[in-house]
Amino acid sequence: MCFMDDLINSKEDVAVLVKSGIIQNWLESDEVVTDLFNSITKHILADYSSYSDTCKQMNEFRNKFNVRQLKAVLKQDYFNQPWAVVYFITGVIIQTTSSIIEAVTSVQDSKRHPS
Repeated sequence: MCFMDDLINSKEDVAVLVKSGIIQNWLESDEVVTDLFNSITKHILADYSSYSDTCKQMNEFRNKFNVRQLKAVLKQDYFNQPWAVVYFITGVIIQTTSSIIEAVTSVQDSKRHPS
């Protein structure tokens, strides 16, 4: 319970947990869930050592796979021009098409000239 209270400090935290499928909100609003967790654990003395490893692992995972930071680097370094996205998509389409054509011709050639 204390672990969930540490995770939930605002209605935005509840929204993230609901969207991720970690919890289900059957109450009237995210604010009510926030108040519920904060009031339930108000008089509980928590033993934080029992879940400190879990928090540490979650923080390591978050730092390792920071999607926002990755998106910012990609946008700044590679997609800083509007045409860069078009060039990238065109390159992917050309590469995929040429791979498909090569595979099809290889199969057809092997049917014509069986070994």
